[in-house]
This record gives sequence, structure tokens and C-alpha cells, in this order.
Amino acid sequence: MAAAVAAAVLLAMVAVPPGRVRGTPALGVSCVIVNLEHTDCSWRHVPSPQSNYTFQSRLGDRGSYSDCPRYLLQGGYTVGCRLPYTLLDRFKTLHLRLTHDSALAWEQTVQLLNQVKLNPPHNLSVEVNRQNQELWLYWNHSVKSNCRENQVMYRRNEESQWQFSTLLPADFYSLPQASLKSQYEFKVKTRVSNTCGMSEFWSDWGPPVWWYPAEQSNQTGPELGVDFQHKGYVQFLLCPVYTAPLTSDNRLKRVSC
Repeated sequence: MAAAVAAAVLLAMVAVPPGRVRGTPALGVSCVIVNLEHTDCSWRHVPSPQSNYTFQSRLGDRGSYSDCPRYLLQGGYTVGCRLPYTLLDRFKTLHLRLTHDSALAWEQTVQLLNQVKLNPPHNLSVEVNRQNQELWLYWNHSVKSNCRENQVMYRRNEESQWQFSTLLPADFYSLPQASLKSQYEFKVKTRVSNTCGMSEFWSDWGPPVWWYPAEQSNQTGPELGVDFQHKGYVQFLLCPVYTAPLTSDNRLKRVSC
């Protein structure tokens, strides 16, 4: 008899996932700090959203729970909450709970340190050093570079396969021994590096930038392969750098066209 009761208790423990309150729908909450600007927590419903849940949270092990300041909606149902973010929030534990009709439906803790997804790099530009047959790629980001690592994806001509760089601590990349008679396409992604608590998430790949041979630089329009979908974000920099003096931080000195 005792063995049967113990087996029943064990089965009950296995049947209810961590965080789930017995008798409630299967839920799950995931939280991501977006570009170190705000925290988005979203919950999934099985099979689909059919109820509105009330979200409450607190940072750290003390204090009271606060109501969600801004809900994220899908089809008229609450599917997430956007929380404000401050500098030290990553190093605290986020306690959260969902209620429905005043009854607790889900509770969970989230370690935020590695849950950061940055925006993609922007302002990509390409310069050429013909003397050393190198292409230099530069980009910008709103988060300081000593807390990020980057990766470049590039290909020579549209039909060739993508190549990937090693992880880069700086906001520039040099492609040596480039074929200056070919066109190149570059994309960059970034994430928080190990020096600041490495994130599990990379940013999305940013908009592409192209480099074209000098003989194509006087062409205009679609012949250049302009991606009008990214108009305003894609930059073509066709200014050749015939001499390559270096700045104090070993970057190519930029030359105005």
C-alpha cells in the first residue's frame, strides 16, 4: 500500500512541469533583454491563445510583485509583457507569475545575465586598400565595443557560398588578398561578449553592404544590384584608398571621395 502511494506521488510530481500550477493550461515564459533597452517576456499557450493572463514580476529576492506596465498583444490576447531595463538588471533574478481569473496559473524564475539580444550592427561601409589588395569593412553599434564580439559573413559574387570570419572584438574587419575584379557582399552580426557576461543570443544579421570593382563604380540603378528593400540602410562606398596610412589604433585612415 505504501509503495502504491509513493508511486502515485512520484507520478503526480512528474506530470506537472516546473512552474505549472495543477489544473491550468500548459504555459512557458521566456524573457529576453532587447539591446539593453527593455526586457520582453512572452508566454506560449498550448495550442493557441485562448485566455488573457495577468503578468506580475519582481527583480531580486525581496520586494513585492509589480503589475505589467505594457502588455504585448496577439489577436486581442495578452502574449507578453515589456518591462523597463536598467544597467544592473542583468545581474538579478527575475521572479514572475501569471494569473487568470485571480488564480495563479504559472510561476517561474529567470536568470537574465545571458538573455540579451542586441540589435544588428548598422552603418556598414567598405573601403579598399589597393596597395595591399585588402577590403576593409567598418560598422557601428549603440552598445560599446568592449562589451561585444562580432562575426562577418561575406561572399564573392552572388553565386558563391558564404564565408564566415572568426569572432572579432573590434568594429572593423580586413579581408586580405581580395579579388578586386570581383564584387563582394558583407553582413555583420554581434552579441554581448564574455567580458560582460556572454549572451546566448546573437543579433540578427544586419543589412548587407556591397563592394564593386572600379570599372562598375560609374554605373547606376539596378545593374549594380541595389537592394531597394533596404533603401536608406545599404551603403555603397566606392572610394579607393591607394595609399594606406594607419591611424593610432591601426585602422585605415578614411579618405573622402
